[in-house]
Amino acid sequence: MQDNSALKNLASCATIVVAIIAAIALIPQFGIWLSPKSPADPAATSSPVTDIQSPEPEETATQNVEVIVEATSTTPPPTKPPFPEITVHNRLVRPARLYIDDIMKGEIAATGVETLILDSSPVRLRFEVINPHAASGELLGDPMSGVFEPVSAGSVVTITNRIEDNLFFVFMLSNNSDRDCDIVVDDGYESVKRPGRLLARAANVSAGYYRLYNNSNIVLYCPEMVGWWGIRPGQDVTEASITEIVEPETGVMNGSFGP
Repeated sequence: MQDNSALKNLASCATIVVAIIAAIALIPQFGIWLSPKSPADPAATSSPVTDIQSPEPEETATQNVEVIVEATSTTPPPTKPPFPEITVHNRLVRPARLYIDDIMKGEIAATGVETLILDSSPVRLRFEVINPHAASGELLGDPMSGVFEPVSAGSVVTITNRIEDNLFFVFMLSNNSDRDCDIVVDDGYESVKRPGRLLARAANVSAGYYRLYNNSNIVLYCPEMVGWWGIRPGQDVTEASITEIVEPETGVMNGSFGP
């Protein structure tokens, strides 16, 4: 009986030991189950991730910002006074050089207008008419220049065919004939000029400005014919003065020869 009792006691002890060992083995798992897992720990994921989606963008609230710009009153910088200037009108059908106090400032076109800037005021304005040259290089016409003085800033001056007490004219001749003609200005006088030829069927031919006298003339010497305007010495017929057909200011004399 004693042996059976010892065996029972030994079996009971073994059972207790096994139970204690099993309990000790379960303690770590039990602790993990009780403790919350840290998000930073990779082991905290309880299940594998099978689908990754980007988070929906959050709507950000926008605010209307009112920008207020204050108007600032600024005083404009002082403006410089305009440069003093004069205006020149040219009524002639030839260009001219312009000089201020004997310094050339440029040219003014035929029947043109120019504005000249002044360094001082008043000034002395001088002009020289630019006459054409013949094919030989000879300068055609008579020298023609004038002076305006004193000329103040803001003035308007006009160049015409009258310079003081002297008048000038420029012929515009057309030849309706089949003949070439020699042109002579002031034929029969000391002031005679021979500017060239007026070819057959030529139109509006000129050869610069010439002094205009009461007895000035223009004569065309053509084969078997002679034609003229103005007063020609030695003619019995009383002719009108050429001054009566010269335009004022421009000094243009228009003439047509032939049928």
